[in-house]
Amino acid sequence: SRRELEIIATVVSAANECFYCRESHTDFLRLETLDGDFARAVRDDWRTASGLTEREVALCAYAEKLTKTPAQVWKDDLDTLRAVGLDDTGILQSNLCASFFNYINRVANGLGVGRDGERGESA
Repeated sequence: SRRELEIIATVVSAANECFYCRESHTDFLRLETLDGDFARAVRDDWRTASGLTEREVALCAYAEKLTKTPAQVWKDDLDTLRAVGLDDTGILQSNLCASFFNYINRVANGLGVGRDGERGESA
């Protein structure tokens, strides 16, 4: 769903400390859910965000693990996604979504998108 896509994009962008993508996808999530507090909670620490479904929690954990420690993703991570209702197509789509945002975060960070040019400060 669009909600799941924006949750994944927000979690990945926050984990990568990509200011531009983190803030824009937090806003897209706010627009999708009509809940700014929820969107900011997902951005700040998805583990503390109330209102995530069991499936969304599993997607967040998978997206974060794929972002931070991709070589540590194993069959049991995929089994967790299956247990919350994703089939192989849904797992692939989730993987591609998280992987795409990891790539885009690196492009944005590498080009300084959303930064004012001073180290440690974002525009």
